[in-house]
Amino acid sequence: MKVNRIFNYFIVLFTLCLNLLCLGQSNIEKHRIRSIAVNSDYLIEIVLPKEYSKEEKYPIVYCTDWFHTSGFLKSIYSWLEYGRSVKNVILVGISVEKNAQEWSVNRYRDFTPTHPHDNYSIGYTYAPALELTGGANNFVKFIKHELIPFAESKFSSDTSKRGFIGYSLGGLLCAYILYHDPGIFHYYLIGSPSLWWDNFSLINELKDSKTEPIRQGKIYLSIGEYEDGEMLQGFGQLRDYIEKTVQIH
Repeated sequence: MKVNRIFNYFIVLFTLCLNLLCLGQSNIEKHRIRSIAVNSDYLIEIVLPKEYSKEEKYPIVYCTDWFHTSGFLKSIYSWLEYGRSVKNVILVGISVEKNAQEWSVNRYRDFTPTHPHDNYSIGYTYAPALELTGGANNFVKFIKHELIPFAESKFSSDTSKRGFIGYSLGGLLCAYILYHDPGIFHYYLIGSPSLWWDNFSLINELKDSKTEPIRQGKIYLSIGEYEDGEMLQGFGQLRDYIEKTVQIH
């Protein structure tokens, strides 16, 4: 246990050092966008390759939970970019301007497709956000009709290589987009999706629907090693459903 704690401390310290390193290497722009679809303000952070050129077309990866994941993701990308282990991409982080409370409220409002009706979901919901849940459809409209046109008109992008990253509730949103409007993105990274939300309402909806095979895009689906219970149950059902509905090339 002591060794694990020391190792975890080292990883955190190492990540912080990388973050300090990467801040001086990438071109970062911040923009404030007022969403008509959601009726809310978002802080959008654009991370450009350090050798960004308008003459080149770049894939764009849209990232949820940027308020908490920005340092980690920027560090990883900068390190991989430095080692030439990854192709140049543009990161678009969707965040908030104020504090963790605003971030928590926004993610429960924006990432959930429905209002929860089961005690399990209600118990895990940040209380101030409970009445605002179920706004995923509006948030997807914001991404599709407001954020993407803004980013891709301002920066040189390859519109055939558009990615989306979501973890936990963001993973739930990612799965929601994948089956409700799959053409928005071509690459999906779904991490530990909270498919238990509202008594597995998204999974149950997919089971009852006649979804056409998804013919484009690539999906990376993962789950944390220590996840259990409802999280594992939802993950397994989504994995099985993806295998049935995604056309393998």
